[in-house]
Amino acid sequence: MSGLPNSKTGDFLSMQFRLIRSASLVAIVWLASGGVLGAQTSLGTIVGTVTDDSGAAIPNVAVQITNEGTAAVRQAMTDASGNYTFPSLPPGIYTAQAELKGFRTEIDNGIKLDVNQTLRLDMSLKVGDVTERVEVSATTTQLQTDTSTVATTMDNKKVVELPLNGRSFTQLTVLVPGAVGTGAGIY
Repeated sequence: MSGLPNSKTGDFLSMQFRLIRSASLVAIVWLASGGVLGAQTSLGTIVGTVTDDSGAAIPNVAVQITNEGTAAVRQAMTDASGNYTFPSLPPGIYTAQAELKGFRTEIDNGIKLDVNQTLRLDMSLKVGDVTERVEVSATTTQLQTDTSTVATTMDNKKVVELPLNGRSFTQLTVLVPGAVGTGAGIY
C-alpha cells in the first residue's frame, strides 16, 4: 500500500509548490522595484574634506552639523584622507562646525540643502588656539562635482506664479535645465 499515491499528500505538495512559487514571484517583483523606489528620496547628503592652510588633508577632525530649523545635531570624524559624510539629511538650512586641537574652530552658517542633493562643503582649518573661531556666514553656489545629477528645486513662488494649464505639476519638469518635453501626456 505504501507504493500507491496518496491524494491528500499530492494536494498538500501541490499547495506548497504554489505557495513557494507565489512567494518567489512577490520577492522578484519587490527586488526589481527596489532600484526604482530607492531612487526617489527626499533626503540629501553633505560631503566634504577638511584641510589645513597648505591644502593637506587633516584626519580625525570632529565635524558637527546642526539643522537650524530643528536643532538636530549629527557628528562625524574625518577619515585618513580628511573626508567626512553626512548621509540621509532632511532638506533645510544647516550650520557646520569643524574642530581639532591646535587649530581654530571653523563654523559655516546658512548652508542650504535641497531635496535629493549631494552638497560638497570643504572646510579649511587654520593653525591657532582652540578658543579662536573662524565663522563663515555667506556661502556661494559651488560647482557640483560629487554627482552627475542635474536637478532643480521649484520653490513655492515659482509654482504659484507660473501659468500651469490645469494646474498640472508635471509641466514644471520641462523647466529643469536639460529637460526635453515630448509634448505628449504632460499638457
